[in-house]
Amino acid sequence: MTDQNLQDRARDVTVLSGTEMMLGMPLQVFMLVLIVALPTAFLVSWMVGGAFGLIGFYAMYQIHKNDPQASQVWVDRIRSQVRCWRSGHKRARNIVLL
Repeated sequence: MTDQNLQDRARDVTVLSGTEMMLGMPLQVFMLVLIVALPTAFLVSWMVGGAFGLIGFYAMYQIHKNDPQASQVWVDRIRSQVRCWRSGHKRARNIVLL
């Protein structure tokens, strides 16, 4: 397999797994921070909303800088049916009534 063929195949996979980005973070995360920061600015104070927006955007940018799908791991973990770590199996206990 030549290098050119490998690069073409890699581009195909990138197209299938691409994520829409806005200012270096996924669009869904960007909209979430924006939807939370704007009402906070109007309801509480523009300073609190602005600070929340700046901190939120900076934090989300840092999290998604190297991995655009980083938040998807947390969402999948929260939606998972198994929410606790299990070590081995629970041993059945016998109850004897006298």
